[in-house]
Formats: sequence, C-alpha cells, structure tokens
Amino acid sequence: MKTIFWTTAILFLSGIFAIGCSNDSTETPEPTPIITTGTVPAVSSEGGSVTIPIEITPATEGVLPTATSDQAWLEVTGVSMTEVACSAQKYMGEETRSAIVTITYPGAESKQVSIKQSGSNIQWVEFEIEIVEVRSRQAVINCIPSDLEATYIGMACKQSEVDAFTDEELIQDNFEYFYEWGPSFGATNDEESLELFLRSGAMENYEFQLDQPESDYCFIAYGLNSDGTVTSSHIFKKSFRTTAPEQQELSFQISVRPGIDYTQVNIIPSSIHIPYLWGVMLKSEFEALGENPAQAIIDDIQAKVDAAVEAGDEAYFGEYTVYHNQKGSFKDLVEGEEYVVYAFGCDVKGYLISPIQTQLFTETRLQKVDCSFTMSFPNTRATMFTCNITPSDNTVRWVGYTLPYEMMENYLSIEEMTEEVISILDGMEGFDWATNTEYIHTGQQQLTSYDLLGGELSPETLQLVAVFGVNEEGCRITDVIQSSVTTIAAGSLSQMTIEITPKLIDGYDVEIKFKPSLKELYFYDIQPTEHFDSYESEQTYMEDLLYSYSSLLLPYKETVGETVMTASGLKPGTEYMGLAFGIDGIISTPMFYERFTTASVPMGGSAQITNIDIKIEDGDAYYESNPSMYADLQGKAVVTFSVSKSSESALCYLACLTNTAPGMSDQELVDLLVGYGDTEDFTYVLEWDQSADVMAVALDQAGMAGSLYKKAFTPRKSDIQTSAVTVGRKVHSLAEQQRALEQRIERHQAQPAQNATTALFSLMPQSDMPRNTEMVVTTISNKATHPSLVRIRNSAR
Repeated sequence: MKTIFWTTAILFLSGIFAIGCSNDSTETPEPTPIITTGTVPAVSSEGGSVTIPIEITPATEGVLPTATSDQAWLEVTGVSMTEVACSAQKYMGEETRSAIVTITYPGAESKQVSIKQSGSNIQWVEFEIEIVEVRSRQAVINCIPSDLEATYIGMACKQSEVDAFTDEELIQDNFEYFYEWGPSFGATNDEESLELFLRSGAMENYEFQLDQPESDYCFIAYGLNSDGTVTSSHIFKKSFRTTAPEQQELSFQISVRPGIDYTQVNIIPSSIHIPYLWGVMLKSEFEALGENPAQAIIDDIQAKVDAAVEAGDEAYFGEYTVYHNQKGSFKDLVEGEEYVVYAFGCDVKGYLISPIQTQLFTETRLQKVDCSFTMSFPNTRATMFTCNITPSDNTVRWVGYTLPYEMMENYLSIEEMTEEVISILDGMEGFDWATNTEYIHTGQQQLTSYDLLGGELSPETLQLVAVFGVNEEGCRITDVIQSSVTTIAAGSLSQMTIEITPKLIDGYDVEIKFKPSLKELYFYDIQPTEHFDSYESEQTYMEDLLYSYSSLLLPYKETVGETVMTASGLKPGTEYMGLAFGIDGIISTPMFYERFTTASVPMGGSAQITNIDIKIEDGDAYYESNPSMYADLQGKAVVTFSVSKSSESALCYLACLTNTAPGMSDQELVDLLVGYGDTEDFTYVLEWDQSADVMAVALDQAGMAGSLYKKAFTPRKSDIQTSAVTVGRKVHSLAEQQRALEQRIERHQAQPAQNATTALFSLMPQSDMPRNTEMVVTTISNKATHPSLVRIRNSAR
C-alpha cells in the first residue's frame, strides 16, 4: 500500500509541475501586510512611558514601521517590529486628553491608536488590604477602597507574576487577560469584557480558592473605570503564603477476602471527597520503611515523578492519588506470607493529610469446590423473568444475580464483576453471610429477577444471569456460571391468573390470601365495591388505582408469588373486595377480585344516648379572633354537640348529616355511624338556616349498640349563644366524615417485590474510575462568584 501511495503522489506532483511549465506568465501577487495593535490603558496625569504592542504580517525582513504622534505632549521614542515606545508629559489639566499615534508600514494600510491621559483633578482611589485568614487552598481578605462608589480591580495572583512586571506592565497584562476571557462570560466587545471584571464597594471577609499549598501569592487592587482609565496612582499589593494542606478526618474500612485464584482487597474511605493512597506490600518491606511509613511511600512516589519530569515526560503526583471506593485483585501474593494493606490521606501535591491505617493478613488460597449450576428460563416478561437454578451439589450455598449484559464491558472478567456484587452484599446493613436466606440459597430454586437483585428490567434487554458458590465468610468457592436471557417487548398480555380468598375475622377485620398461577409481578389491594361499581370499565378503575398510589407507595402494593393482606377497622355492614391484576410495564392481566361483606353492628345493647345538647355560635366571632386559623368560618354557623349517655356506655359515635337518605333503617344508620362517626364531642361548621340531623349511638362493653338517637335542627342567627371564643378549638366540616373510613383502616402491607432494597443495577458502578485520575473538588463560597477573584496562569496539578 505504501508503494502505491507514494507512486500516486509522484504522479500527482508531476501533473502539477507539468501545469507549472505552461506559457502562462501571470504571477501571484504578494500578500498585503496588515498592522495589528494591542490595547493601551490610559496614562496617568504624572506622565511616563507608554508602550503600544504591534504585529505586522507578513513583514519584510529589514524594513521597520514608522510612527508619529499628533500631540506634542506624547512623543514617539522608539519603533520595533513588536512595539512602539512613547513618552507622555506630566499633565496639570482637569479633563482627560487624547493623542493619536499613526503607525505606517510599506504596502500596509496605516493604523491609528488613541492614547488617553487622565486629568490631574482625578481623585486617586486608595485601598486598605488585610489578609484575614490563609489556609492551604483558601484565603479570606478585606479590601476597602477609599471611595466605595469607585470601580476597581481586586484579584489574587501568583507572587512571581507580580514580581515579573512593573505596575504599568501588570495593568496592561491584566487588560489582555480581561479581553481574552470576557467572551467566555458573555461579553460581546472589549468594553463589556472589562466591565465584567470591575467591582465596587468593600470586599469584607471575602473568601476565594487557590490552587497551590505552601505557595506565595499577592492580592492586588487598583481603581479602574469602564473606559479603561486607571484611577489609582499605583497598584496596592498585599503578599501572603498558603499553608500546608490541613489534616483531614479520614478513616478506612479495609476488607481482605481470600479467593480461589486471587485475594480481593477492598478500601472504603469515610469521605469520597478526600484523596488518598493505598496499596499492599510484604510485612517485612513495610517495616523497613521506618517510623513514618506513609511519608516514606510519598517520598518514593515523588522521586518517581521527579525522575519522569527530568526525563522530559509529563508527570504529576496527583496521578497516584485516588478517591471513592477502591479495590484490587492480587494474584501474585505468596501463600503463607504476611502482607500489610495500608491507606492514608494524601493531598494531590504529595502532602500527608491523615494518619496511616493498616491491616495485616496472611495470604491464603481457598480450595475450589467442584459444583456447577444449570439454568433455564420458564417465563420471561418485558420487565422481569423467572429462572430455574439447579446446583450439581445440593450442599453448596450459592448466590445468583442479574445485570444488563452490557455492564460486562466495564470489567475484565465475570469474576471481577462478581467480586463487586459480593462487596455490595457485604456492605448491606445487617447482612450476614452465615445466616442470610434471602439472597443465599441451597438446592434447586425457582427465582425471579427480583430475587436475583434485578429490580424492574427494561423490555427487549439482554440480561446476564450469574451464579456462584460462597462460604460463610462471603468468599467465592466455585467457578462463576453464567447464562443470559432477553426480556420480551413491552405490551404483551400475560396468562397469569390470581386466586383470591378473603377470610373475615371478628366481623370488621379481614385476611385475604392472594395466590397467582405464575411468578409474575402483580398489584393487590382491598377496596369498597361501591367505588368500583361507579366506574364504567375495569381498565379505567385499575389505571386510577395505580395513579392514586403514585410511584412512592406503589412498590408496597406490588409483589410476586403468594401473599396475605390483612385490614382492620373496616366499615360495618359494607361490601368490599380483594382485588389483584398483573403489572408488566402495563396492566398485563384482567382484574381478579372477590367480594365480601363485613358484619353489621349488633343491636339491642343496654347503652343508651339520653340527650344531645346543641350550642350555636357565630363563625364571624371566630374569624375576628384569628383570621388565618378560622378563615373558613366567616359567615358560617359554628355548632357544638355535647352527648349525654347512660352508665352502660363504653363507646359513643356521633355524626351530623345534612343529606341522610330517606328510608335508611336504624341498622344502616348505626353501621354508618360506627363506620364514619366521631367518638368525642366535635364542633362543626354549617351554613345558616341549613337543616341537618345529628345522630348518636352508644355501644356497651360487649360491643352491642343501643337505640339510635336522632335530633333534627336548623342553625339560625337568633339562636346564637354568645361566649368567649376558645382559640384553637377544632372545627371540621361534614366532608371530613366522608374521609374518616380511609383514615381508620390500618393495613398490614406485604413487603414490596423489591424487598425494600435498591436494585443491584443502581448500586453497581457504571464505569470504574481510572486509578491515575485526579479529581478537582471545587468549593464555591456564597460570595466568591466574581470572575476576577483569582487569576492563575498555567495552573500545575
């Protein structure tokens, strides 16, 4: 291929040369030179040297530009290919004056530069700068201008930058910096760029971030107007030096897990934001590091960095530090030898910032158990699947898991991925490898993807299923056996049926058993049939049920396999139904339900209501006493009921109704009262002149109801009883009674299908952070939002 490439190139060039040999004598004209100039800040009234940066492209060798000034107070003192030097006289006038310097070059269009000189009447802005606090990468300053209305520049620079320039050169260099970075903050021209970096007022206890510990910095300030006029006689400066990095509170959870082929070491730091170093070495080598092994390790790394830099390579200490959890599989350790795992906080610049923590272990390799696993998938849905897992040795304890197959790309092997899963299980609160039966199995099992830590899967997704044996310490003792299955497309209906068996307990309590024909996800609940019968279709009813529970509560109404639900405090003499239907991203089955009716309240008891006293008050009086609390009472009647009852009464129920259905029997009304009524005196709000019925019934110790007591009344303003308003009294509307049933049902819920744990997929790292990665953690003060606060050039890591 190379020969053909070069042959083609030669032929092509030959063609060019052939064309070049034509008789056309037209010559290509030389490009026209262009003069480019830099920005020049205003000259102070004291006068002095002025430099205009220039660039000429293309330039003719040996030919210099010329420059002239149109004002006598500004003299051109020198010209080179890169700058025009001028000298300005001292100025005693009050107004700012201008001069035009014209720069010419043979063949180029002339260029004019305007130079301004400030009037001597300008009140110089002075600054009082105080360094309040300095840390390793942070400083707090006070910078108080003499004129709080004046605009100025206040920023931190490397001390070396400040020392390298005169004040005039530093200001000009700053201008270039402002114009370069202004567009990044939205500026559309040089003036807008400059205005972005100007500030006014006092900078008090102003906090800003720096990048280098134990380094020299300088805070500078000088007055500057938006037109580029400098309003300070000189730059005000305050030098300071950052400290060594502060010590951090950092500890580590170190785990060493022996294996068949390697030893797994996991490091979990107490903070994910602090950099650290860790490793494994022979005990003898670790002891040879001396009294301060952490510093010895740092010095060794620094020597490697220095050697690489000296050899011309780009190297940084921060490439060796790490963040977050770390792990390593060590295959080359010698069995029987003692090793040390170490970890300690280390700044990205190579500073020790927390004590070293170690763990000693003796290298041990486990004997592999000869056990394999076979898998089959009898049922696959869009969001889950069922897997039959059969071990060749029924005595082996084993774990299975499922993950999207594409996650294998994040790991070198299935064994490495499995170690991650083991670490996740190991970190679960209360998880015990010796006793857990939720995730650790023996013998043949039929498990769903939920049982395999899968959570809700995505349709048409290839899923990895892996199984491995473990011992009581959580170490893998068998090969990892893997298989795969692809979930089906969404929208497919299921063949699952659900058998529902209700069992009444003590009349008002119920226990319902749900038994599905397949291991698939389904929704289950208990609801009044009156609510269900009001819907035109089962589909709409099921959709509304799912919507009403929302994503937060829905997992506690979904399950897989058999479950039992109990409900207590149901309304007496009321028809309910236990219901269930399949869920697979959509409603995947018809609704299955079984109706049942709770017992009515037994009548004929000895407890009786003897009287209901009615007290009517003006709602406006309540409103005037506390408008925010009693806003709903304005213009309404406030009615309080006090019940008198016989000594046999153990419990009393009361209700005030405005729409009692005609023809309702006492039994129906008693059931209604016990289901919805109040058990203590309450104050109600009603409309004036609105007819209502107050009813009450008492129950004796045996739970039998006495006679129903009813009293009709109409609240009228002529019946108002004047008394002091009791601020804070509970007043509720009749509508609240309609919600009382739901408030009094105490449901014992089965566990959600995910066993109240997060799916394994969300716990697995989506990709490993490379070991040699430096993470920059930025802390932003609520004040440090100004773009000009810190200026650092070529910041080194």
